Amino acid sequence: PRIDKKLRVMRIPEMEKLVLVASPHSSLARQVSVRWEDLANYPLILQCEGSTAREAILRHFESRNLVPTIGAEVDNVECGKQLALQNKGLALMFHPYISEEVAQGKLVIIPVAGDEIRLGIDVVTNQDAPISPLLSAFIKVIERHFNYPLDYPRDDR
Repeated sequence: PRIDKKLRVMRIPEMEKLVLVASPHSSLARQVSVRWEDLANYPLILQCEGSTAREAILRHFESRNLVPTIGAEVDNVECGKQLALQNKGLALMFHPYISEEVAQGKLVIIPVAGDEIRLGIDVVTNQDAPISPLLSAFIKVIERHFNYPLDYPRDDR
């Protein structure tokens, strides 16, 4: 994508992984793994149009010449989780969003055979603005969390 020269973009490539989750009562919940071809026949709970995660999921299906069955479109994570908990469909979500429900046995992760869907994270700031102490602290937290150094001007190098 074309980036405006007025913006400073610090990219962490492909760090966040989408995982397939379902209710423990789903017919797929006991599968060792499923194929993308299998998923095309089940209702999927997807984020609304404009979501990067949604676009990545749809591209994954398209690259396999598959058309997914969209069971629901949601505009927030909690709504998607609730639909999955109610066994209304399968959801592809970022692991941190569903880790608590998985730990409690309310949702199960179903491994998908083949390619994973991973998305990068961009930290975007004004190129002309100095790096504030707050932004610097935020960047350091991100670097530690993802164990990935970001390229930005800093005094402590």
